[in-house]
Amino acid sequence: MRPRSFFNALLIGLLLLGGSSHALALSLVKPAPEEAQALSFQDLQGQTFQFTDYADQVLVVNFWATWCPPCVKELPSFQRLQETLQEEAFQVILINVGESPEQVVAFLQDLEQPITLPQGLDENWKGFGQLGLRGLPSTLIYDRQGKLVERVLGEKEWDAPEIVTPLRRLLTQSDD
Repeated sequence: MRPRSFFNALLIGLLLLGGSSHALALSLVKPAPEEAQALSFQDLQGQTFQFTDYADQVLVVNFWATWCPPCVKELPSFQRLQETLQEEAFQVILINVGESPEQVVAFLQDLEQPITLPQGLDENWKGFGQLGLRGLPSTLIYDRQGKLVERVLGEKEWDAPEIVTPLRRLLTQSDD
């Protein structure tokens, strides 16, 4: 009976740690390699950008795909999050992986709620791999100094108070 109770306690602990779809701890994690900051992505118009183009902003970068139901489900909450923090030094960027610009544009045009966030493309999954991401949706959160502070795997309601509050704290942190 003892092994089973250990297993049950372990299972309950894991559920408590990861069970809430609104939990976001903003704990420090190992930063991505230096090269990751210099990764280039093209937007839907063919213009190149890097994460460093958003210096001095809290940056939320979401990797997604049109065929990924959790990715699609969380898109409107990213739009609402950006609207909530639009007066701040804050930006959400969506990076589609594995699909062509035409596929992404057609998909976005068919959505009920318009998504006006900056869009990047990672057609060959190169950036996804260099950043050490392992699944979709994956979201990276960078502070205003460009340091990676959180990696989130899985779907969240990004405009939930439990997420907006720690993001606001990041906006007010100094360079210390």
